[in-house]
Amino acid sequence: MKKIFHLLSMAVLVAAIGCNNTPTTPATEPFRVMSFNIRMSDGSQQSDGENHWQYRKEAVVDMLLEEHPAAIGMQEVCWEQMEYLREHLTGYEGIGVGRDDGNKAGEVMAIFYDKERLVLVDSGTFWLSETPDTVSRGWDAACHRTATWAQLRDRKSGEVWVLINTHLDHKGPQARKEGMRLIAERVEQFKEQGHRVVITADFNATTDEEIFAPLYAAAEDARKEATASDQSMTFNGWGKSHSQIDHIFCHGFEVERFEVLKGDYGVPYISDHYPVAAELR
Repeated sequence: MKKIFHLLSMAVLVAAIGCNNTPTTPATEPFRVMSFNIRMSDGSQQSDGENHWQYRKEAVVDMLLEEHPAAIGMQEVCWEQMEYLREHLTGYEGIGVGRDDGNKAGEVMAIFYDKERLVLVDSGTFWLSETPDTVSRGWDAACHRTATWAQLRDRKSGEVWVLINTHLDHKGPQARKEGMRLIAERVEQFKEQGHRVVITADFNATTDEEIFAPLYAAAEDARKEATASDQSMTFNGWGKSHSQIDHIFCHGFEVERFEVLKGDYGVPYISDHYPVAAELR
């Protein structure tokens, strides 16, 4: 009887492991992770008009505080936006560097995390190029492209997991392909260290494209794995465009819910992208 009970207990433990059979600690309460392209503030005032950052920034903060994710991967963050969010996003800490100089110039792959739930253990940024450890532009990319990662310790479970945040190039097909390969390689490296991993991204691509093959080999699409999932479009183009290019992938988590956040936060659009969120356990 003791042997049967032991085998049943092991079966329950294995079933609770989640994505890709990562060794696990006992399940804790779920938490939310968000990916959000906030639309850069240095875009033309004429082109963005009433949708310019100065008219949206308070609503962006209101949305983030209302939705209260444990961690957020943001794309298209200019340094003035980084400073504004650090000042006004109460209870959160933000990390990231500018892609054009490794300091404050150009888009920041920002990661913000809830300080009450998570502790930053380590972090870094690499460039999506042939020389990822130095400021550089890769292949046929129109811009410098980066990925920022953060090792985060959950105060509730004590476990350390990794968030990788990135934004693939909007013009260069080779840059998107090779950039995705680099992201998948980093995911594998963190997995080898025994970490669960979450990837937040504006990939400028839909998940049926061939470039996703290495990432599918390393992680799972939260949108597809979620028990309850939202298949809405994520890029809205201020109401003029519709595509599904914002994504969350994960390794080692159960995905309880995936949603596209299209609520009323006080302005017609908080960005030309809708935030996407996944509830993970």
